[in-house]
Amino acid sequence: LATGSEVATCVEAHKLLAEENIKSAVVSMPCMELFEKQSNDYKKLVLPDGKAVVCVEAGSSMPWYKYCKNNGSIIAIDCFGESGDANLLFEHFGFTANNVKEQAKNLIK
Repeated sequence: LATGSEVATCVEAHKLLAEENIKSAVVSMPCMELFEKQSNDYKKLVLPDGKAVVCVEAGSSMPWYKYCKNNGSIIAIDCFGESGDANLLFEHFGFTANNVKEQAKNLIK
């Protein structure tokens, strides 16, 4: 589950999971407010109860807790002061397809 540029990382993780015969889905949620206005049936169709959810957000983790609930993981940035090459920072904070894949696998163990 991701909002913007993180979706591409999730798509790559989805491919890596498929190589290991692990079913997954990528949900792009560009607007949480619009998603929240949808019917409960629709929301459950997109995010079924009981499924593991990995939220990937190159920002604060705070708004994502309601989507990952008890069976989820959030990859986000909840600190300030890091600077440098964007690719190195994304690696440092775990915004890689490999890390998203591993987070998903840990949730379904």
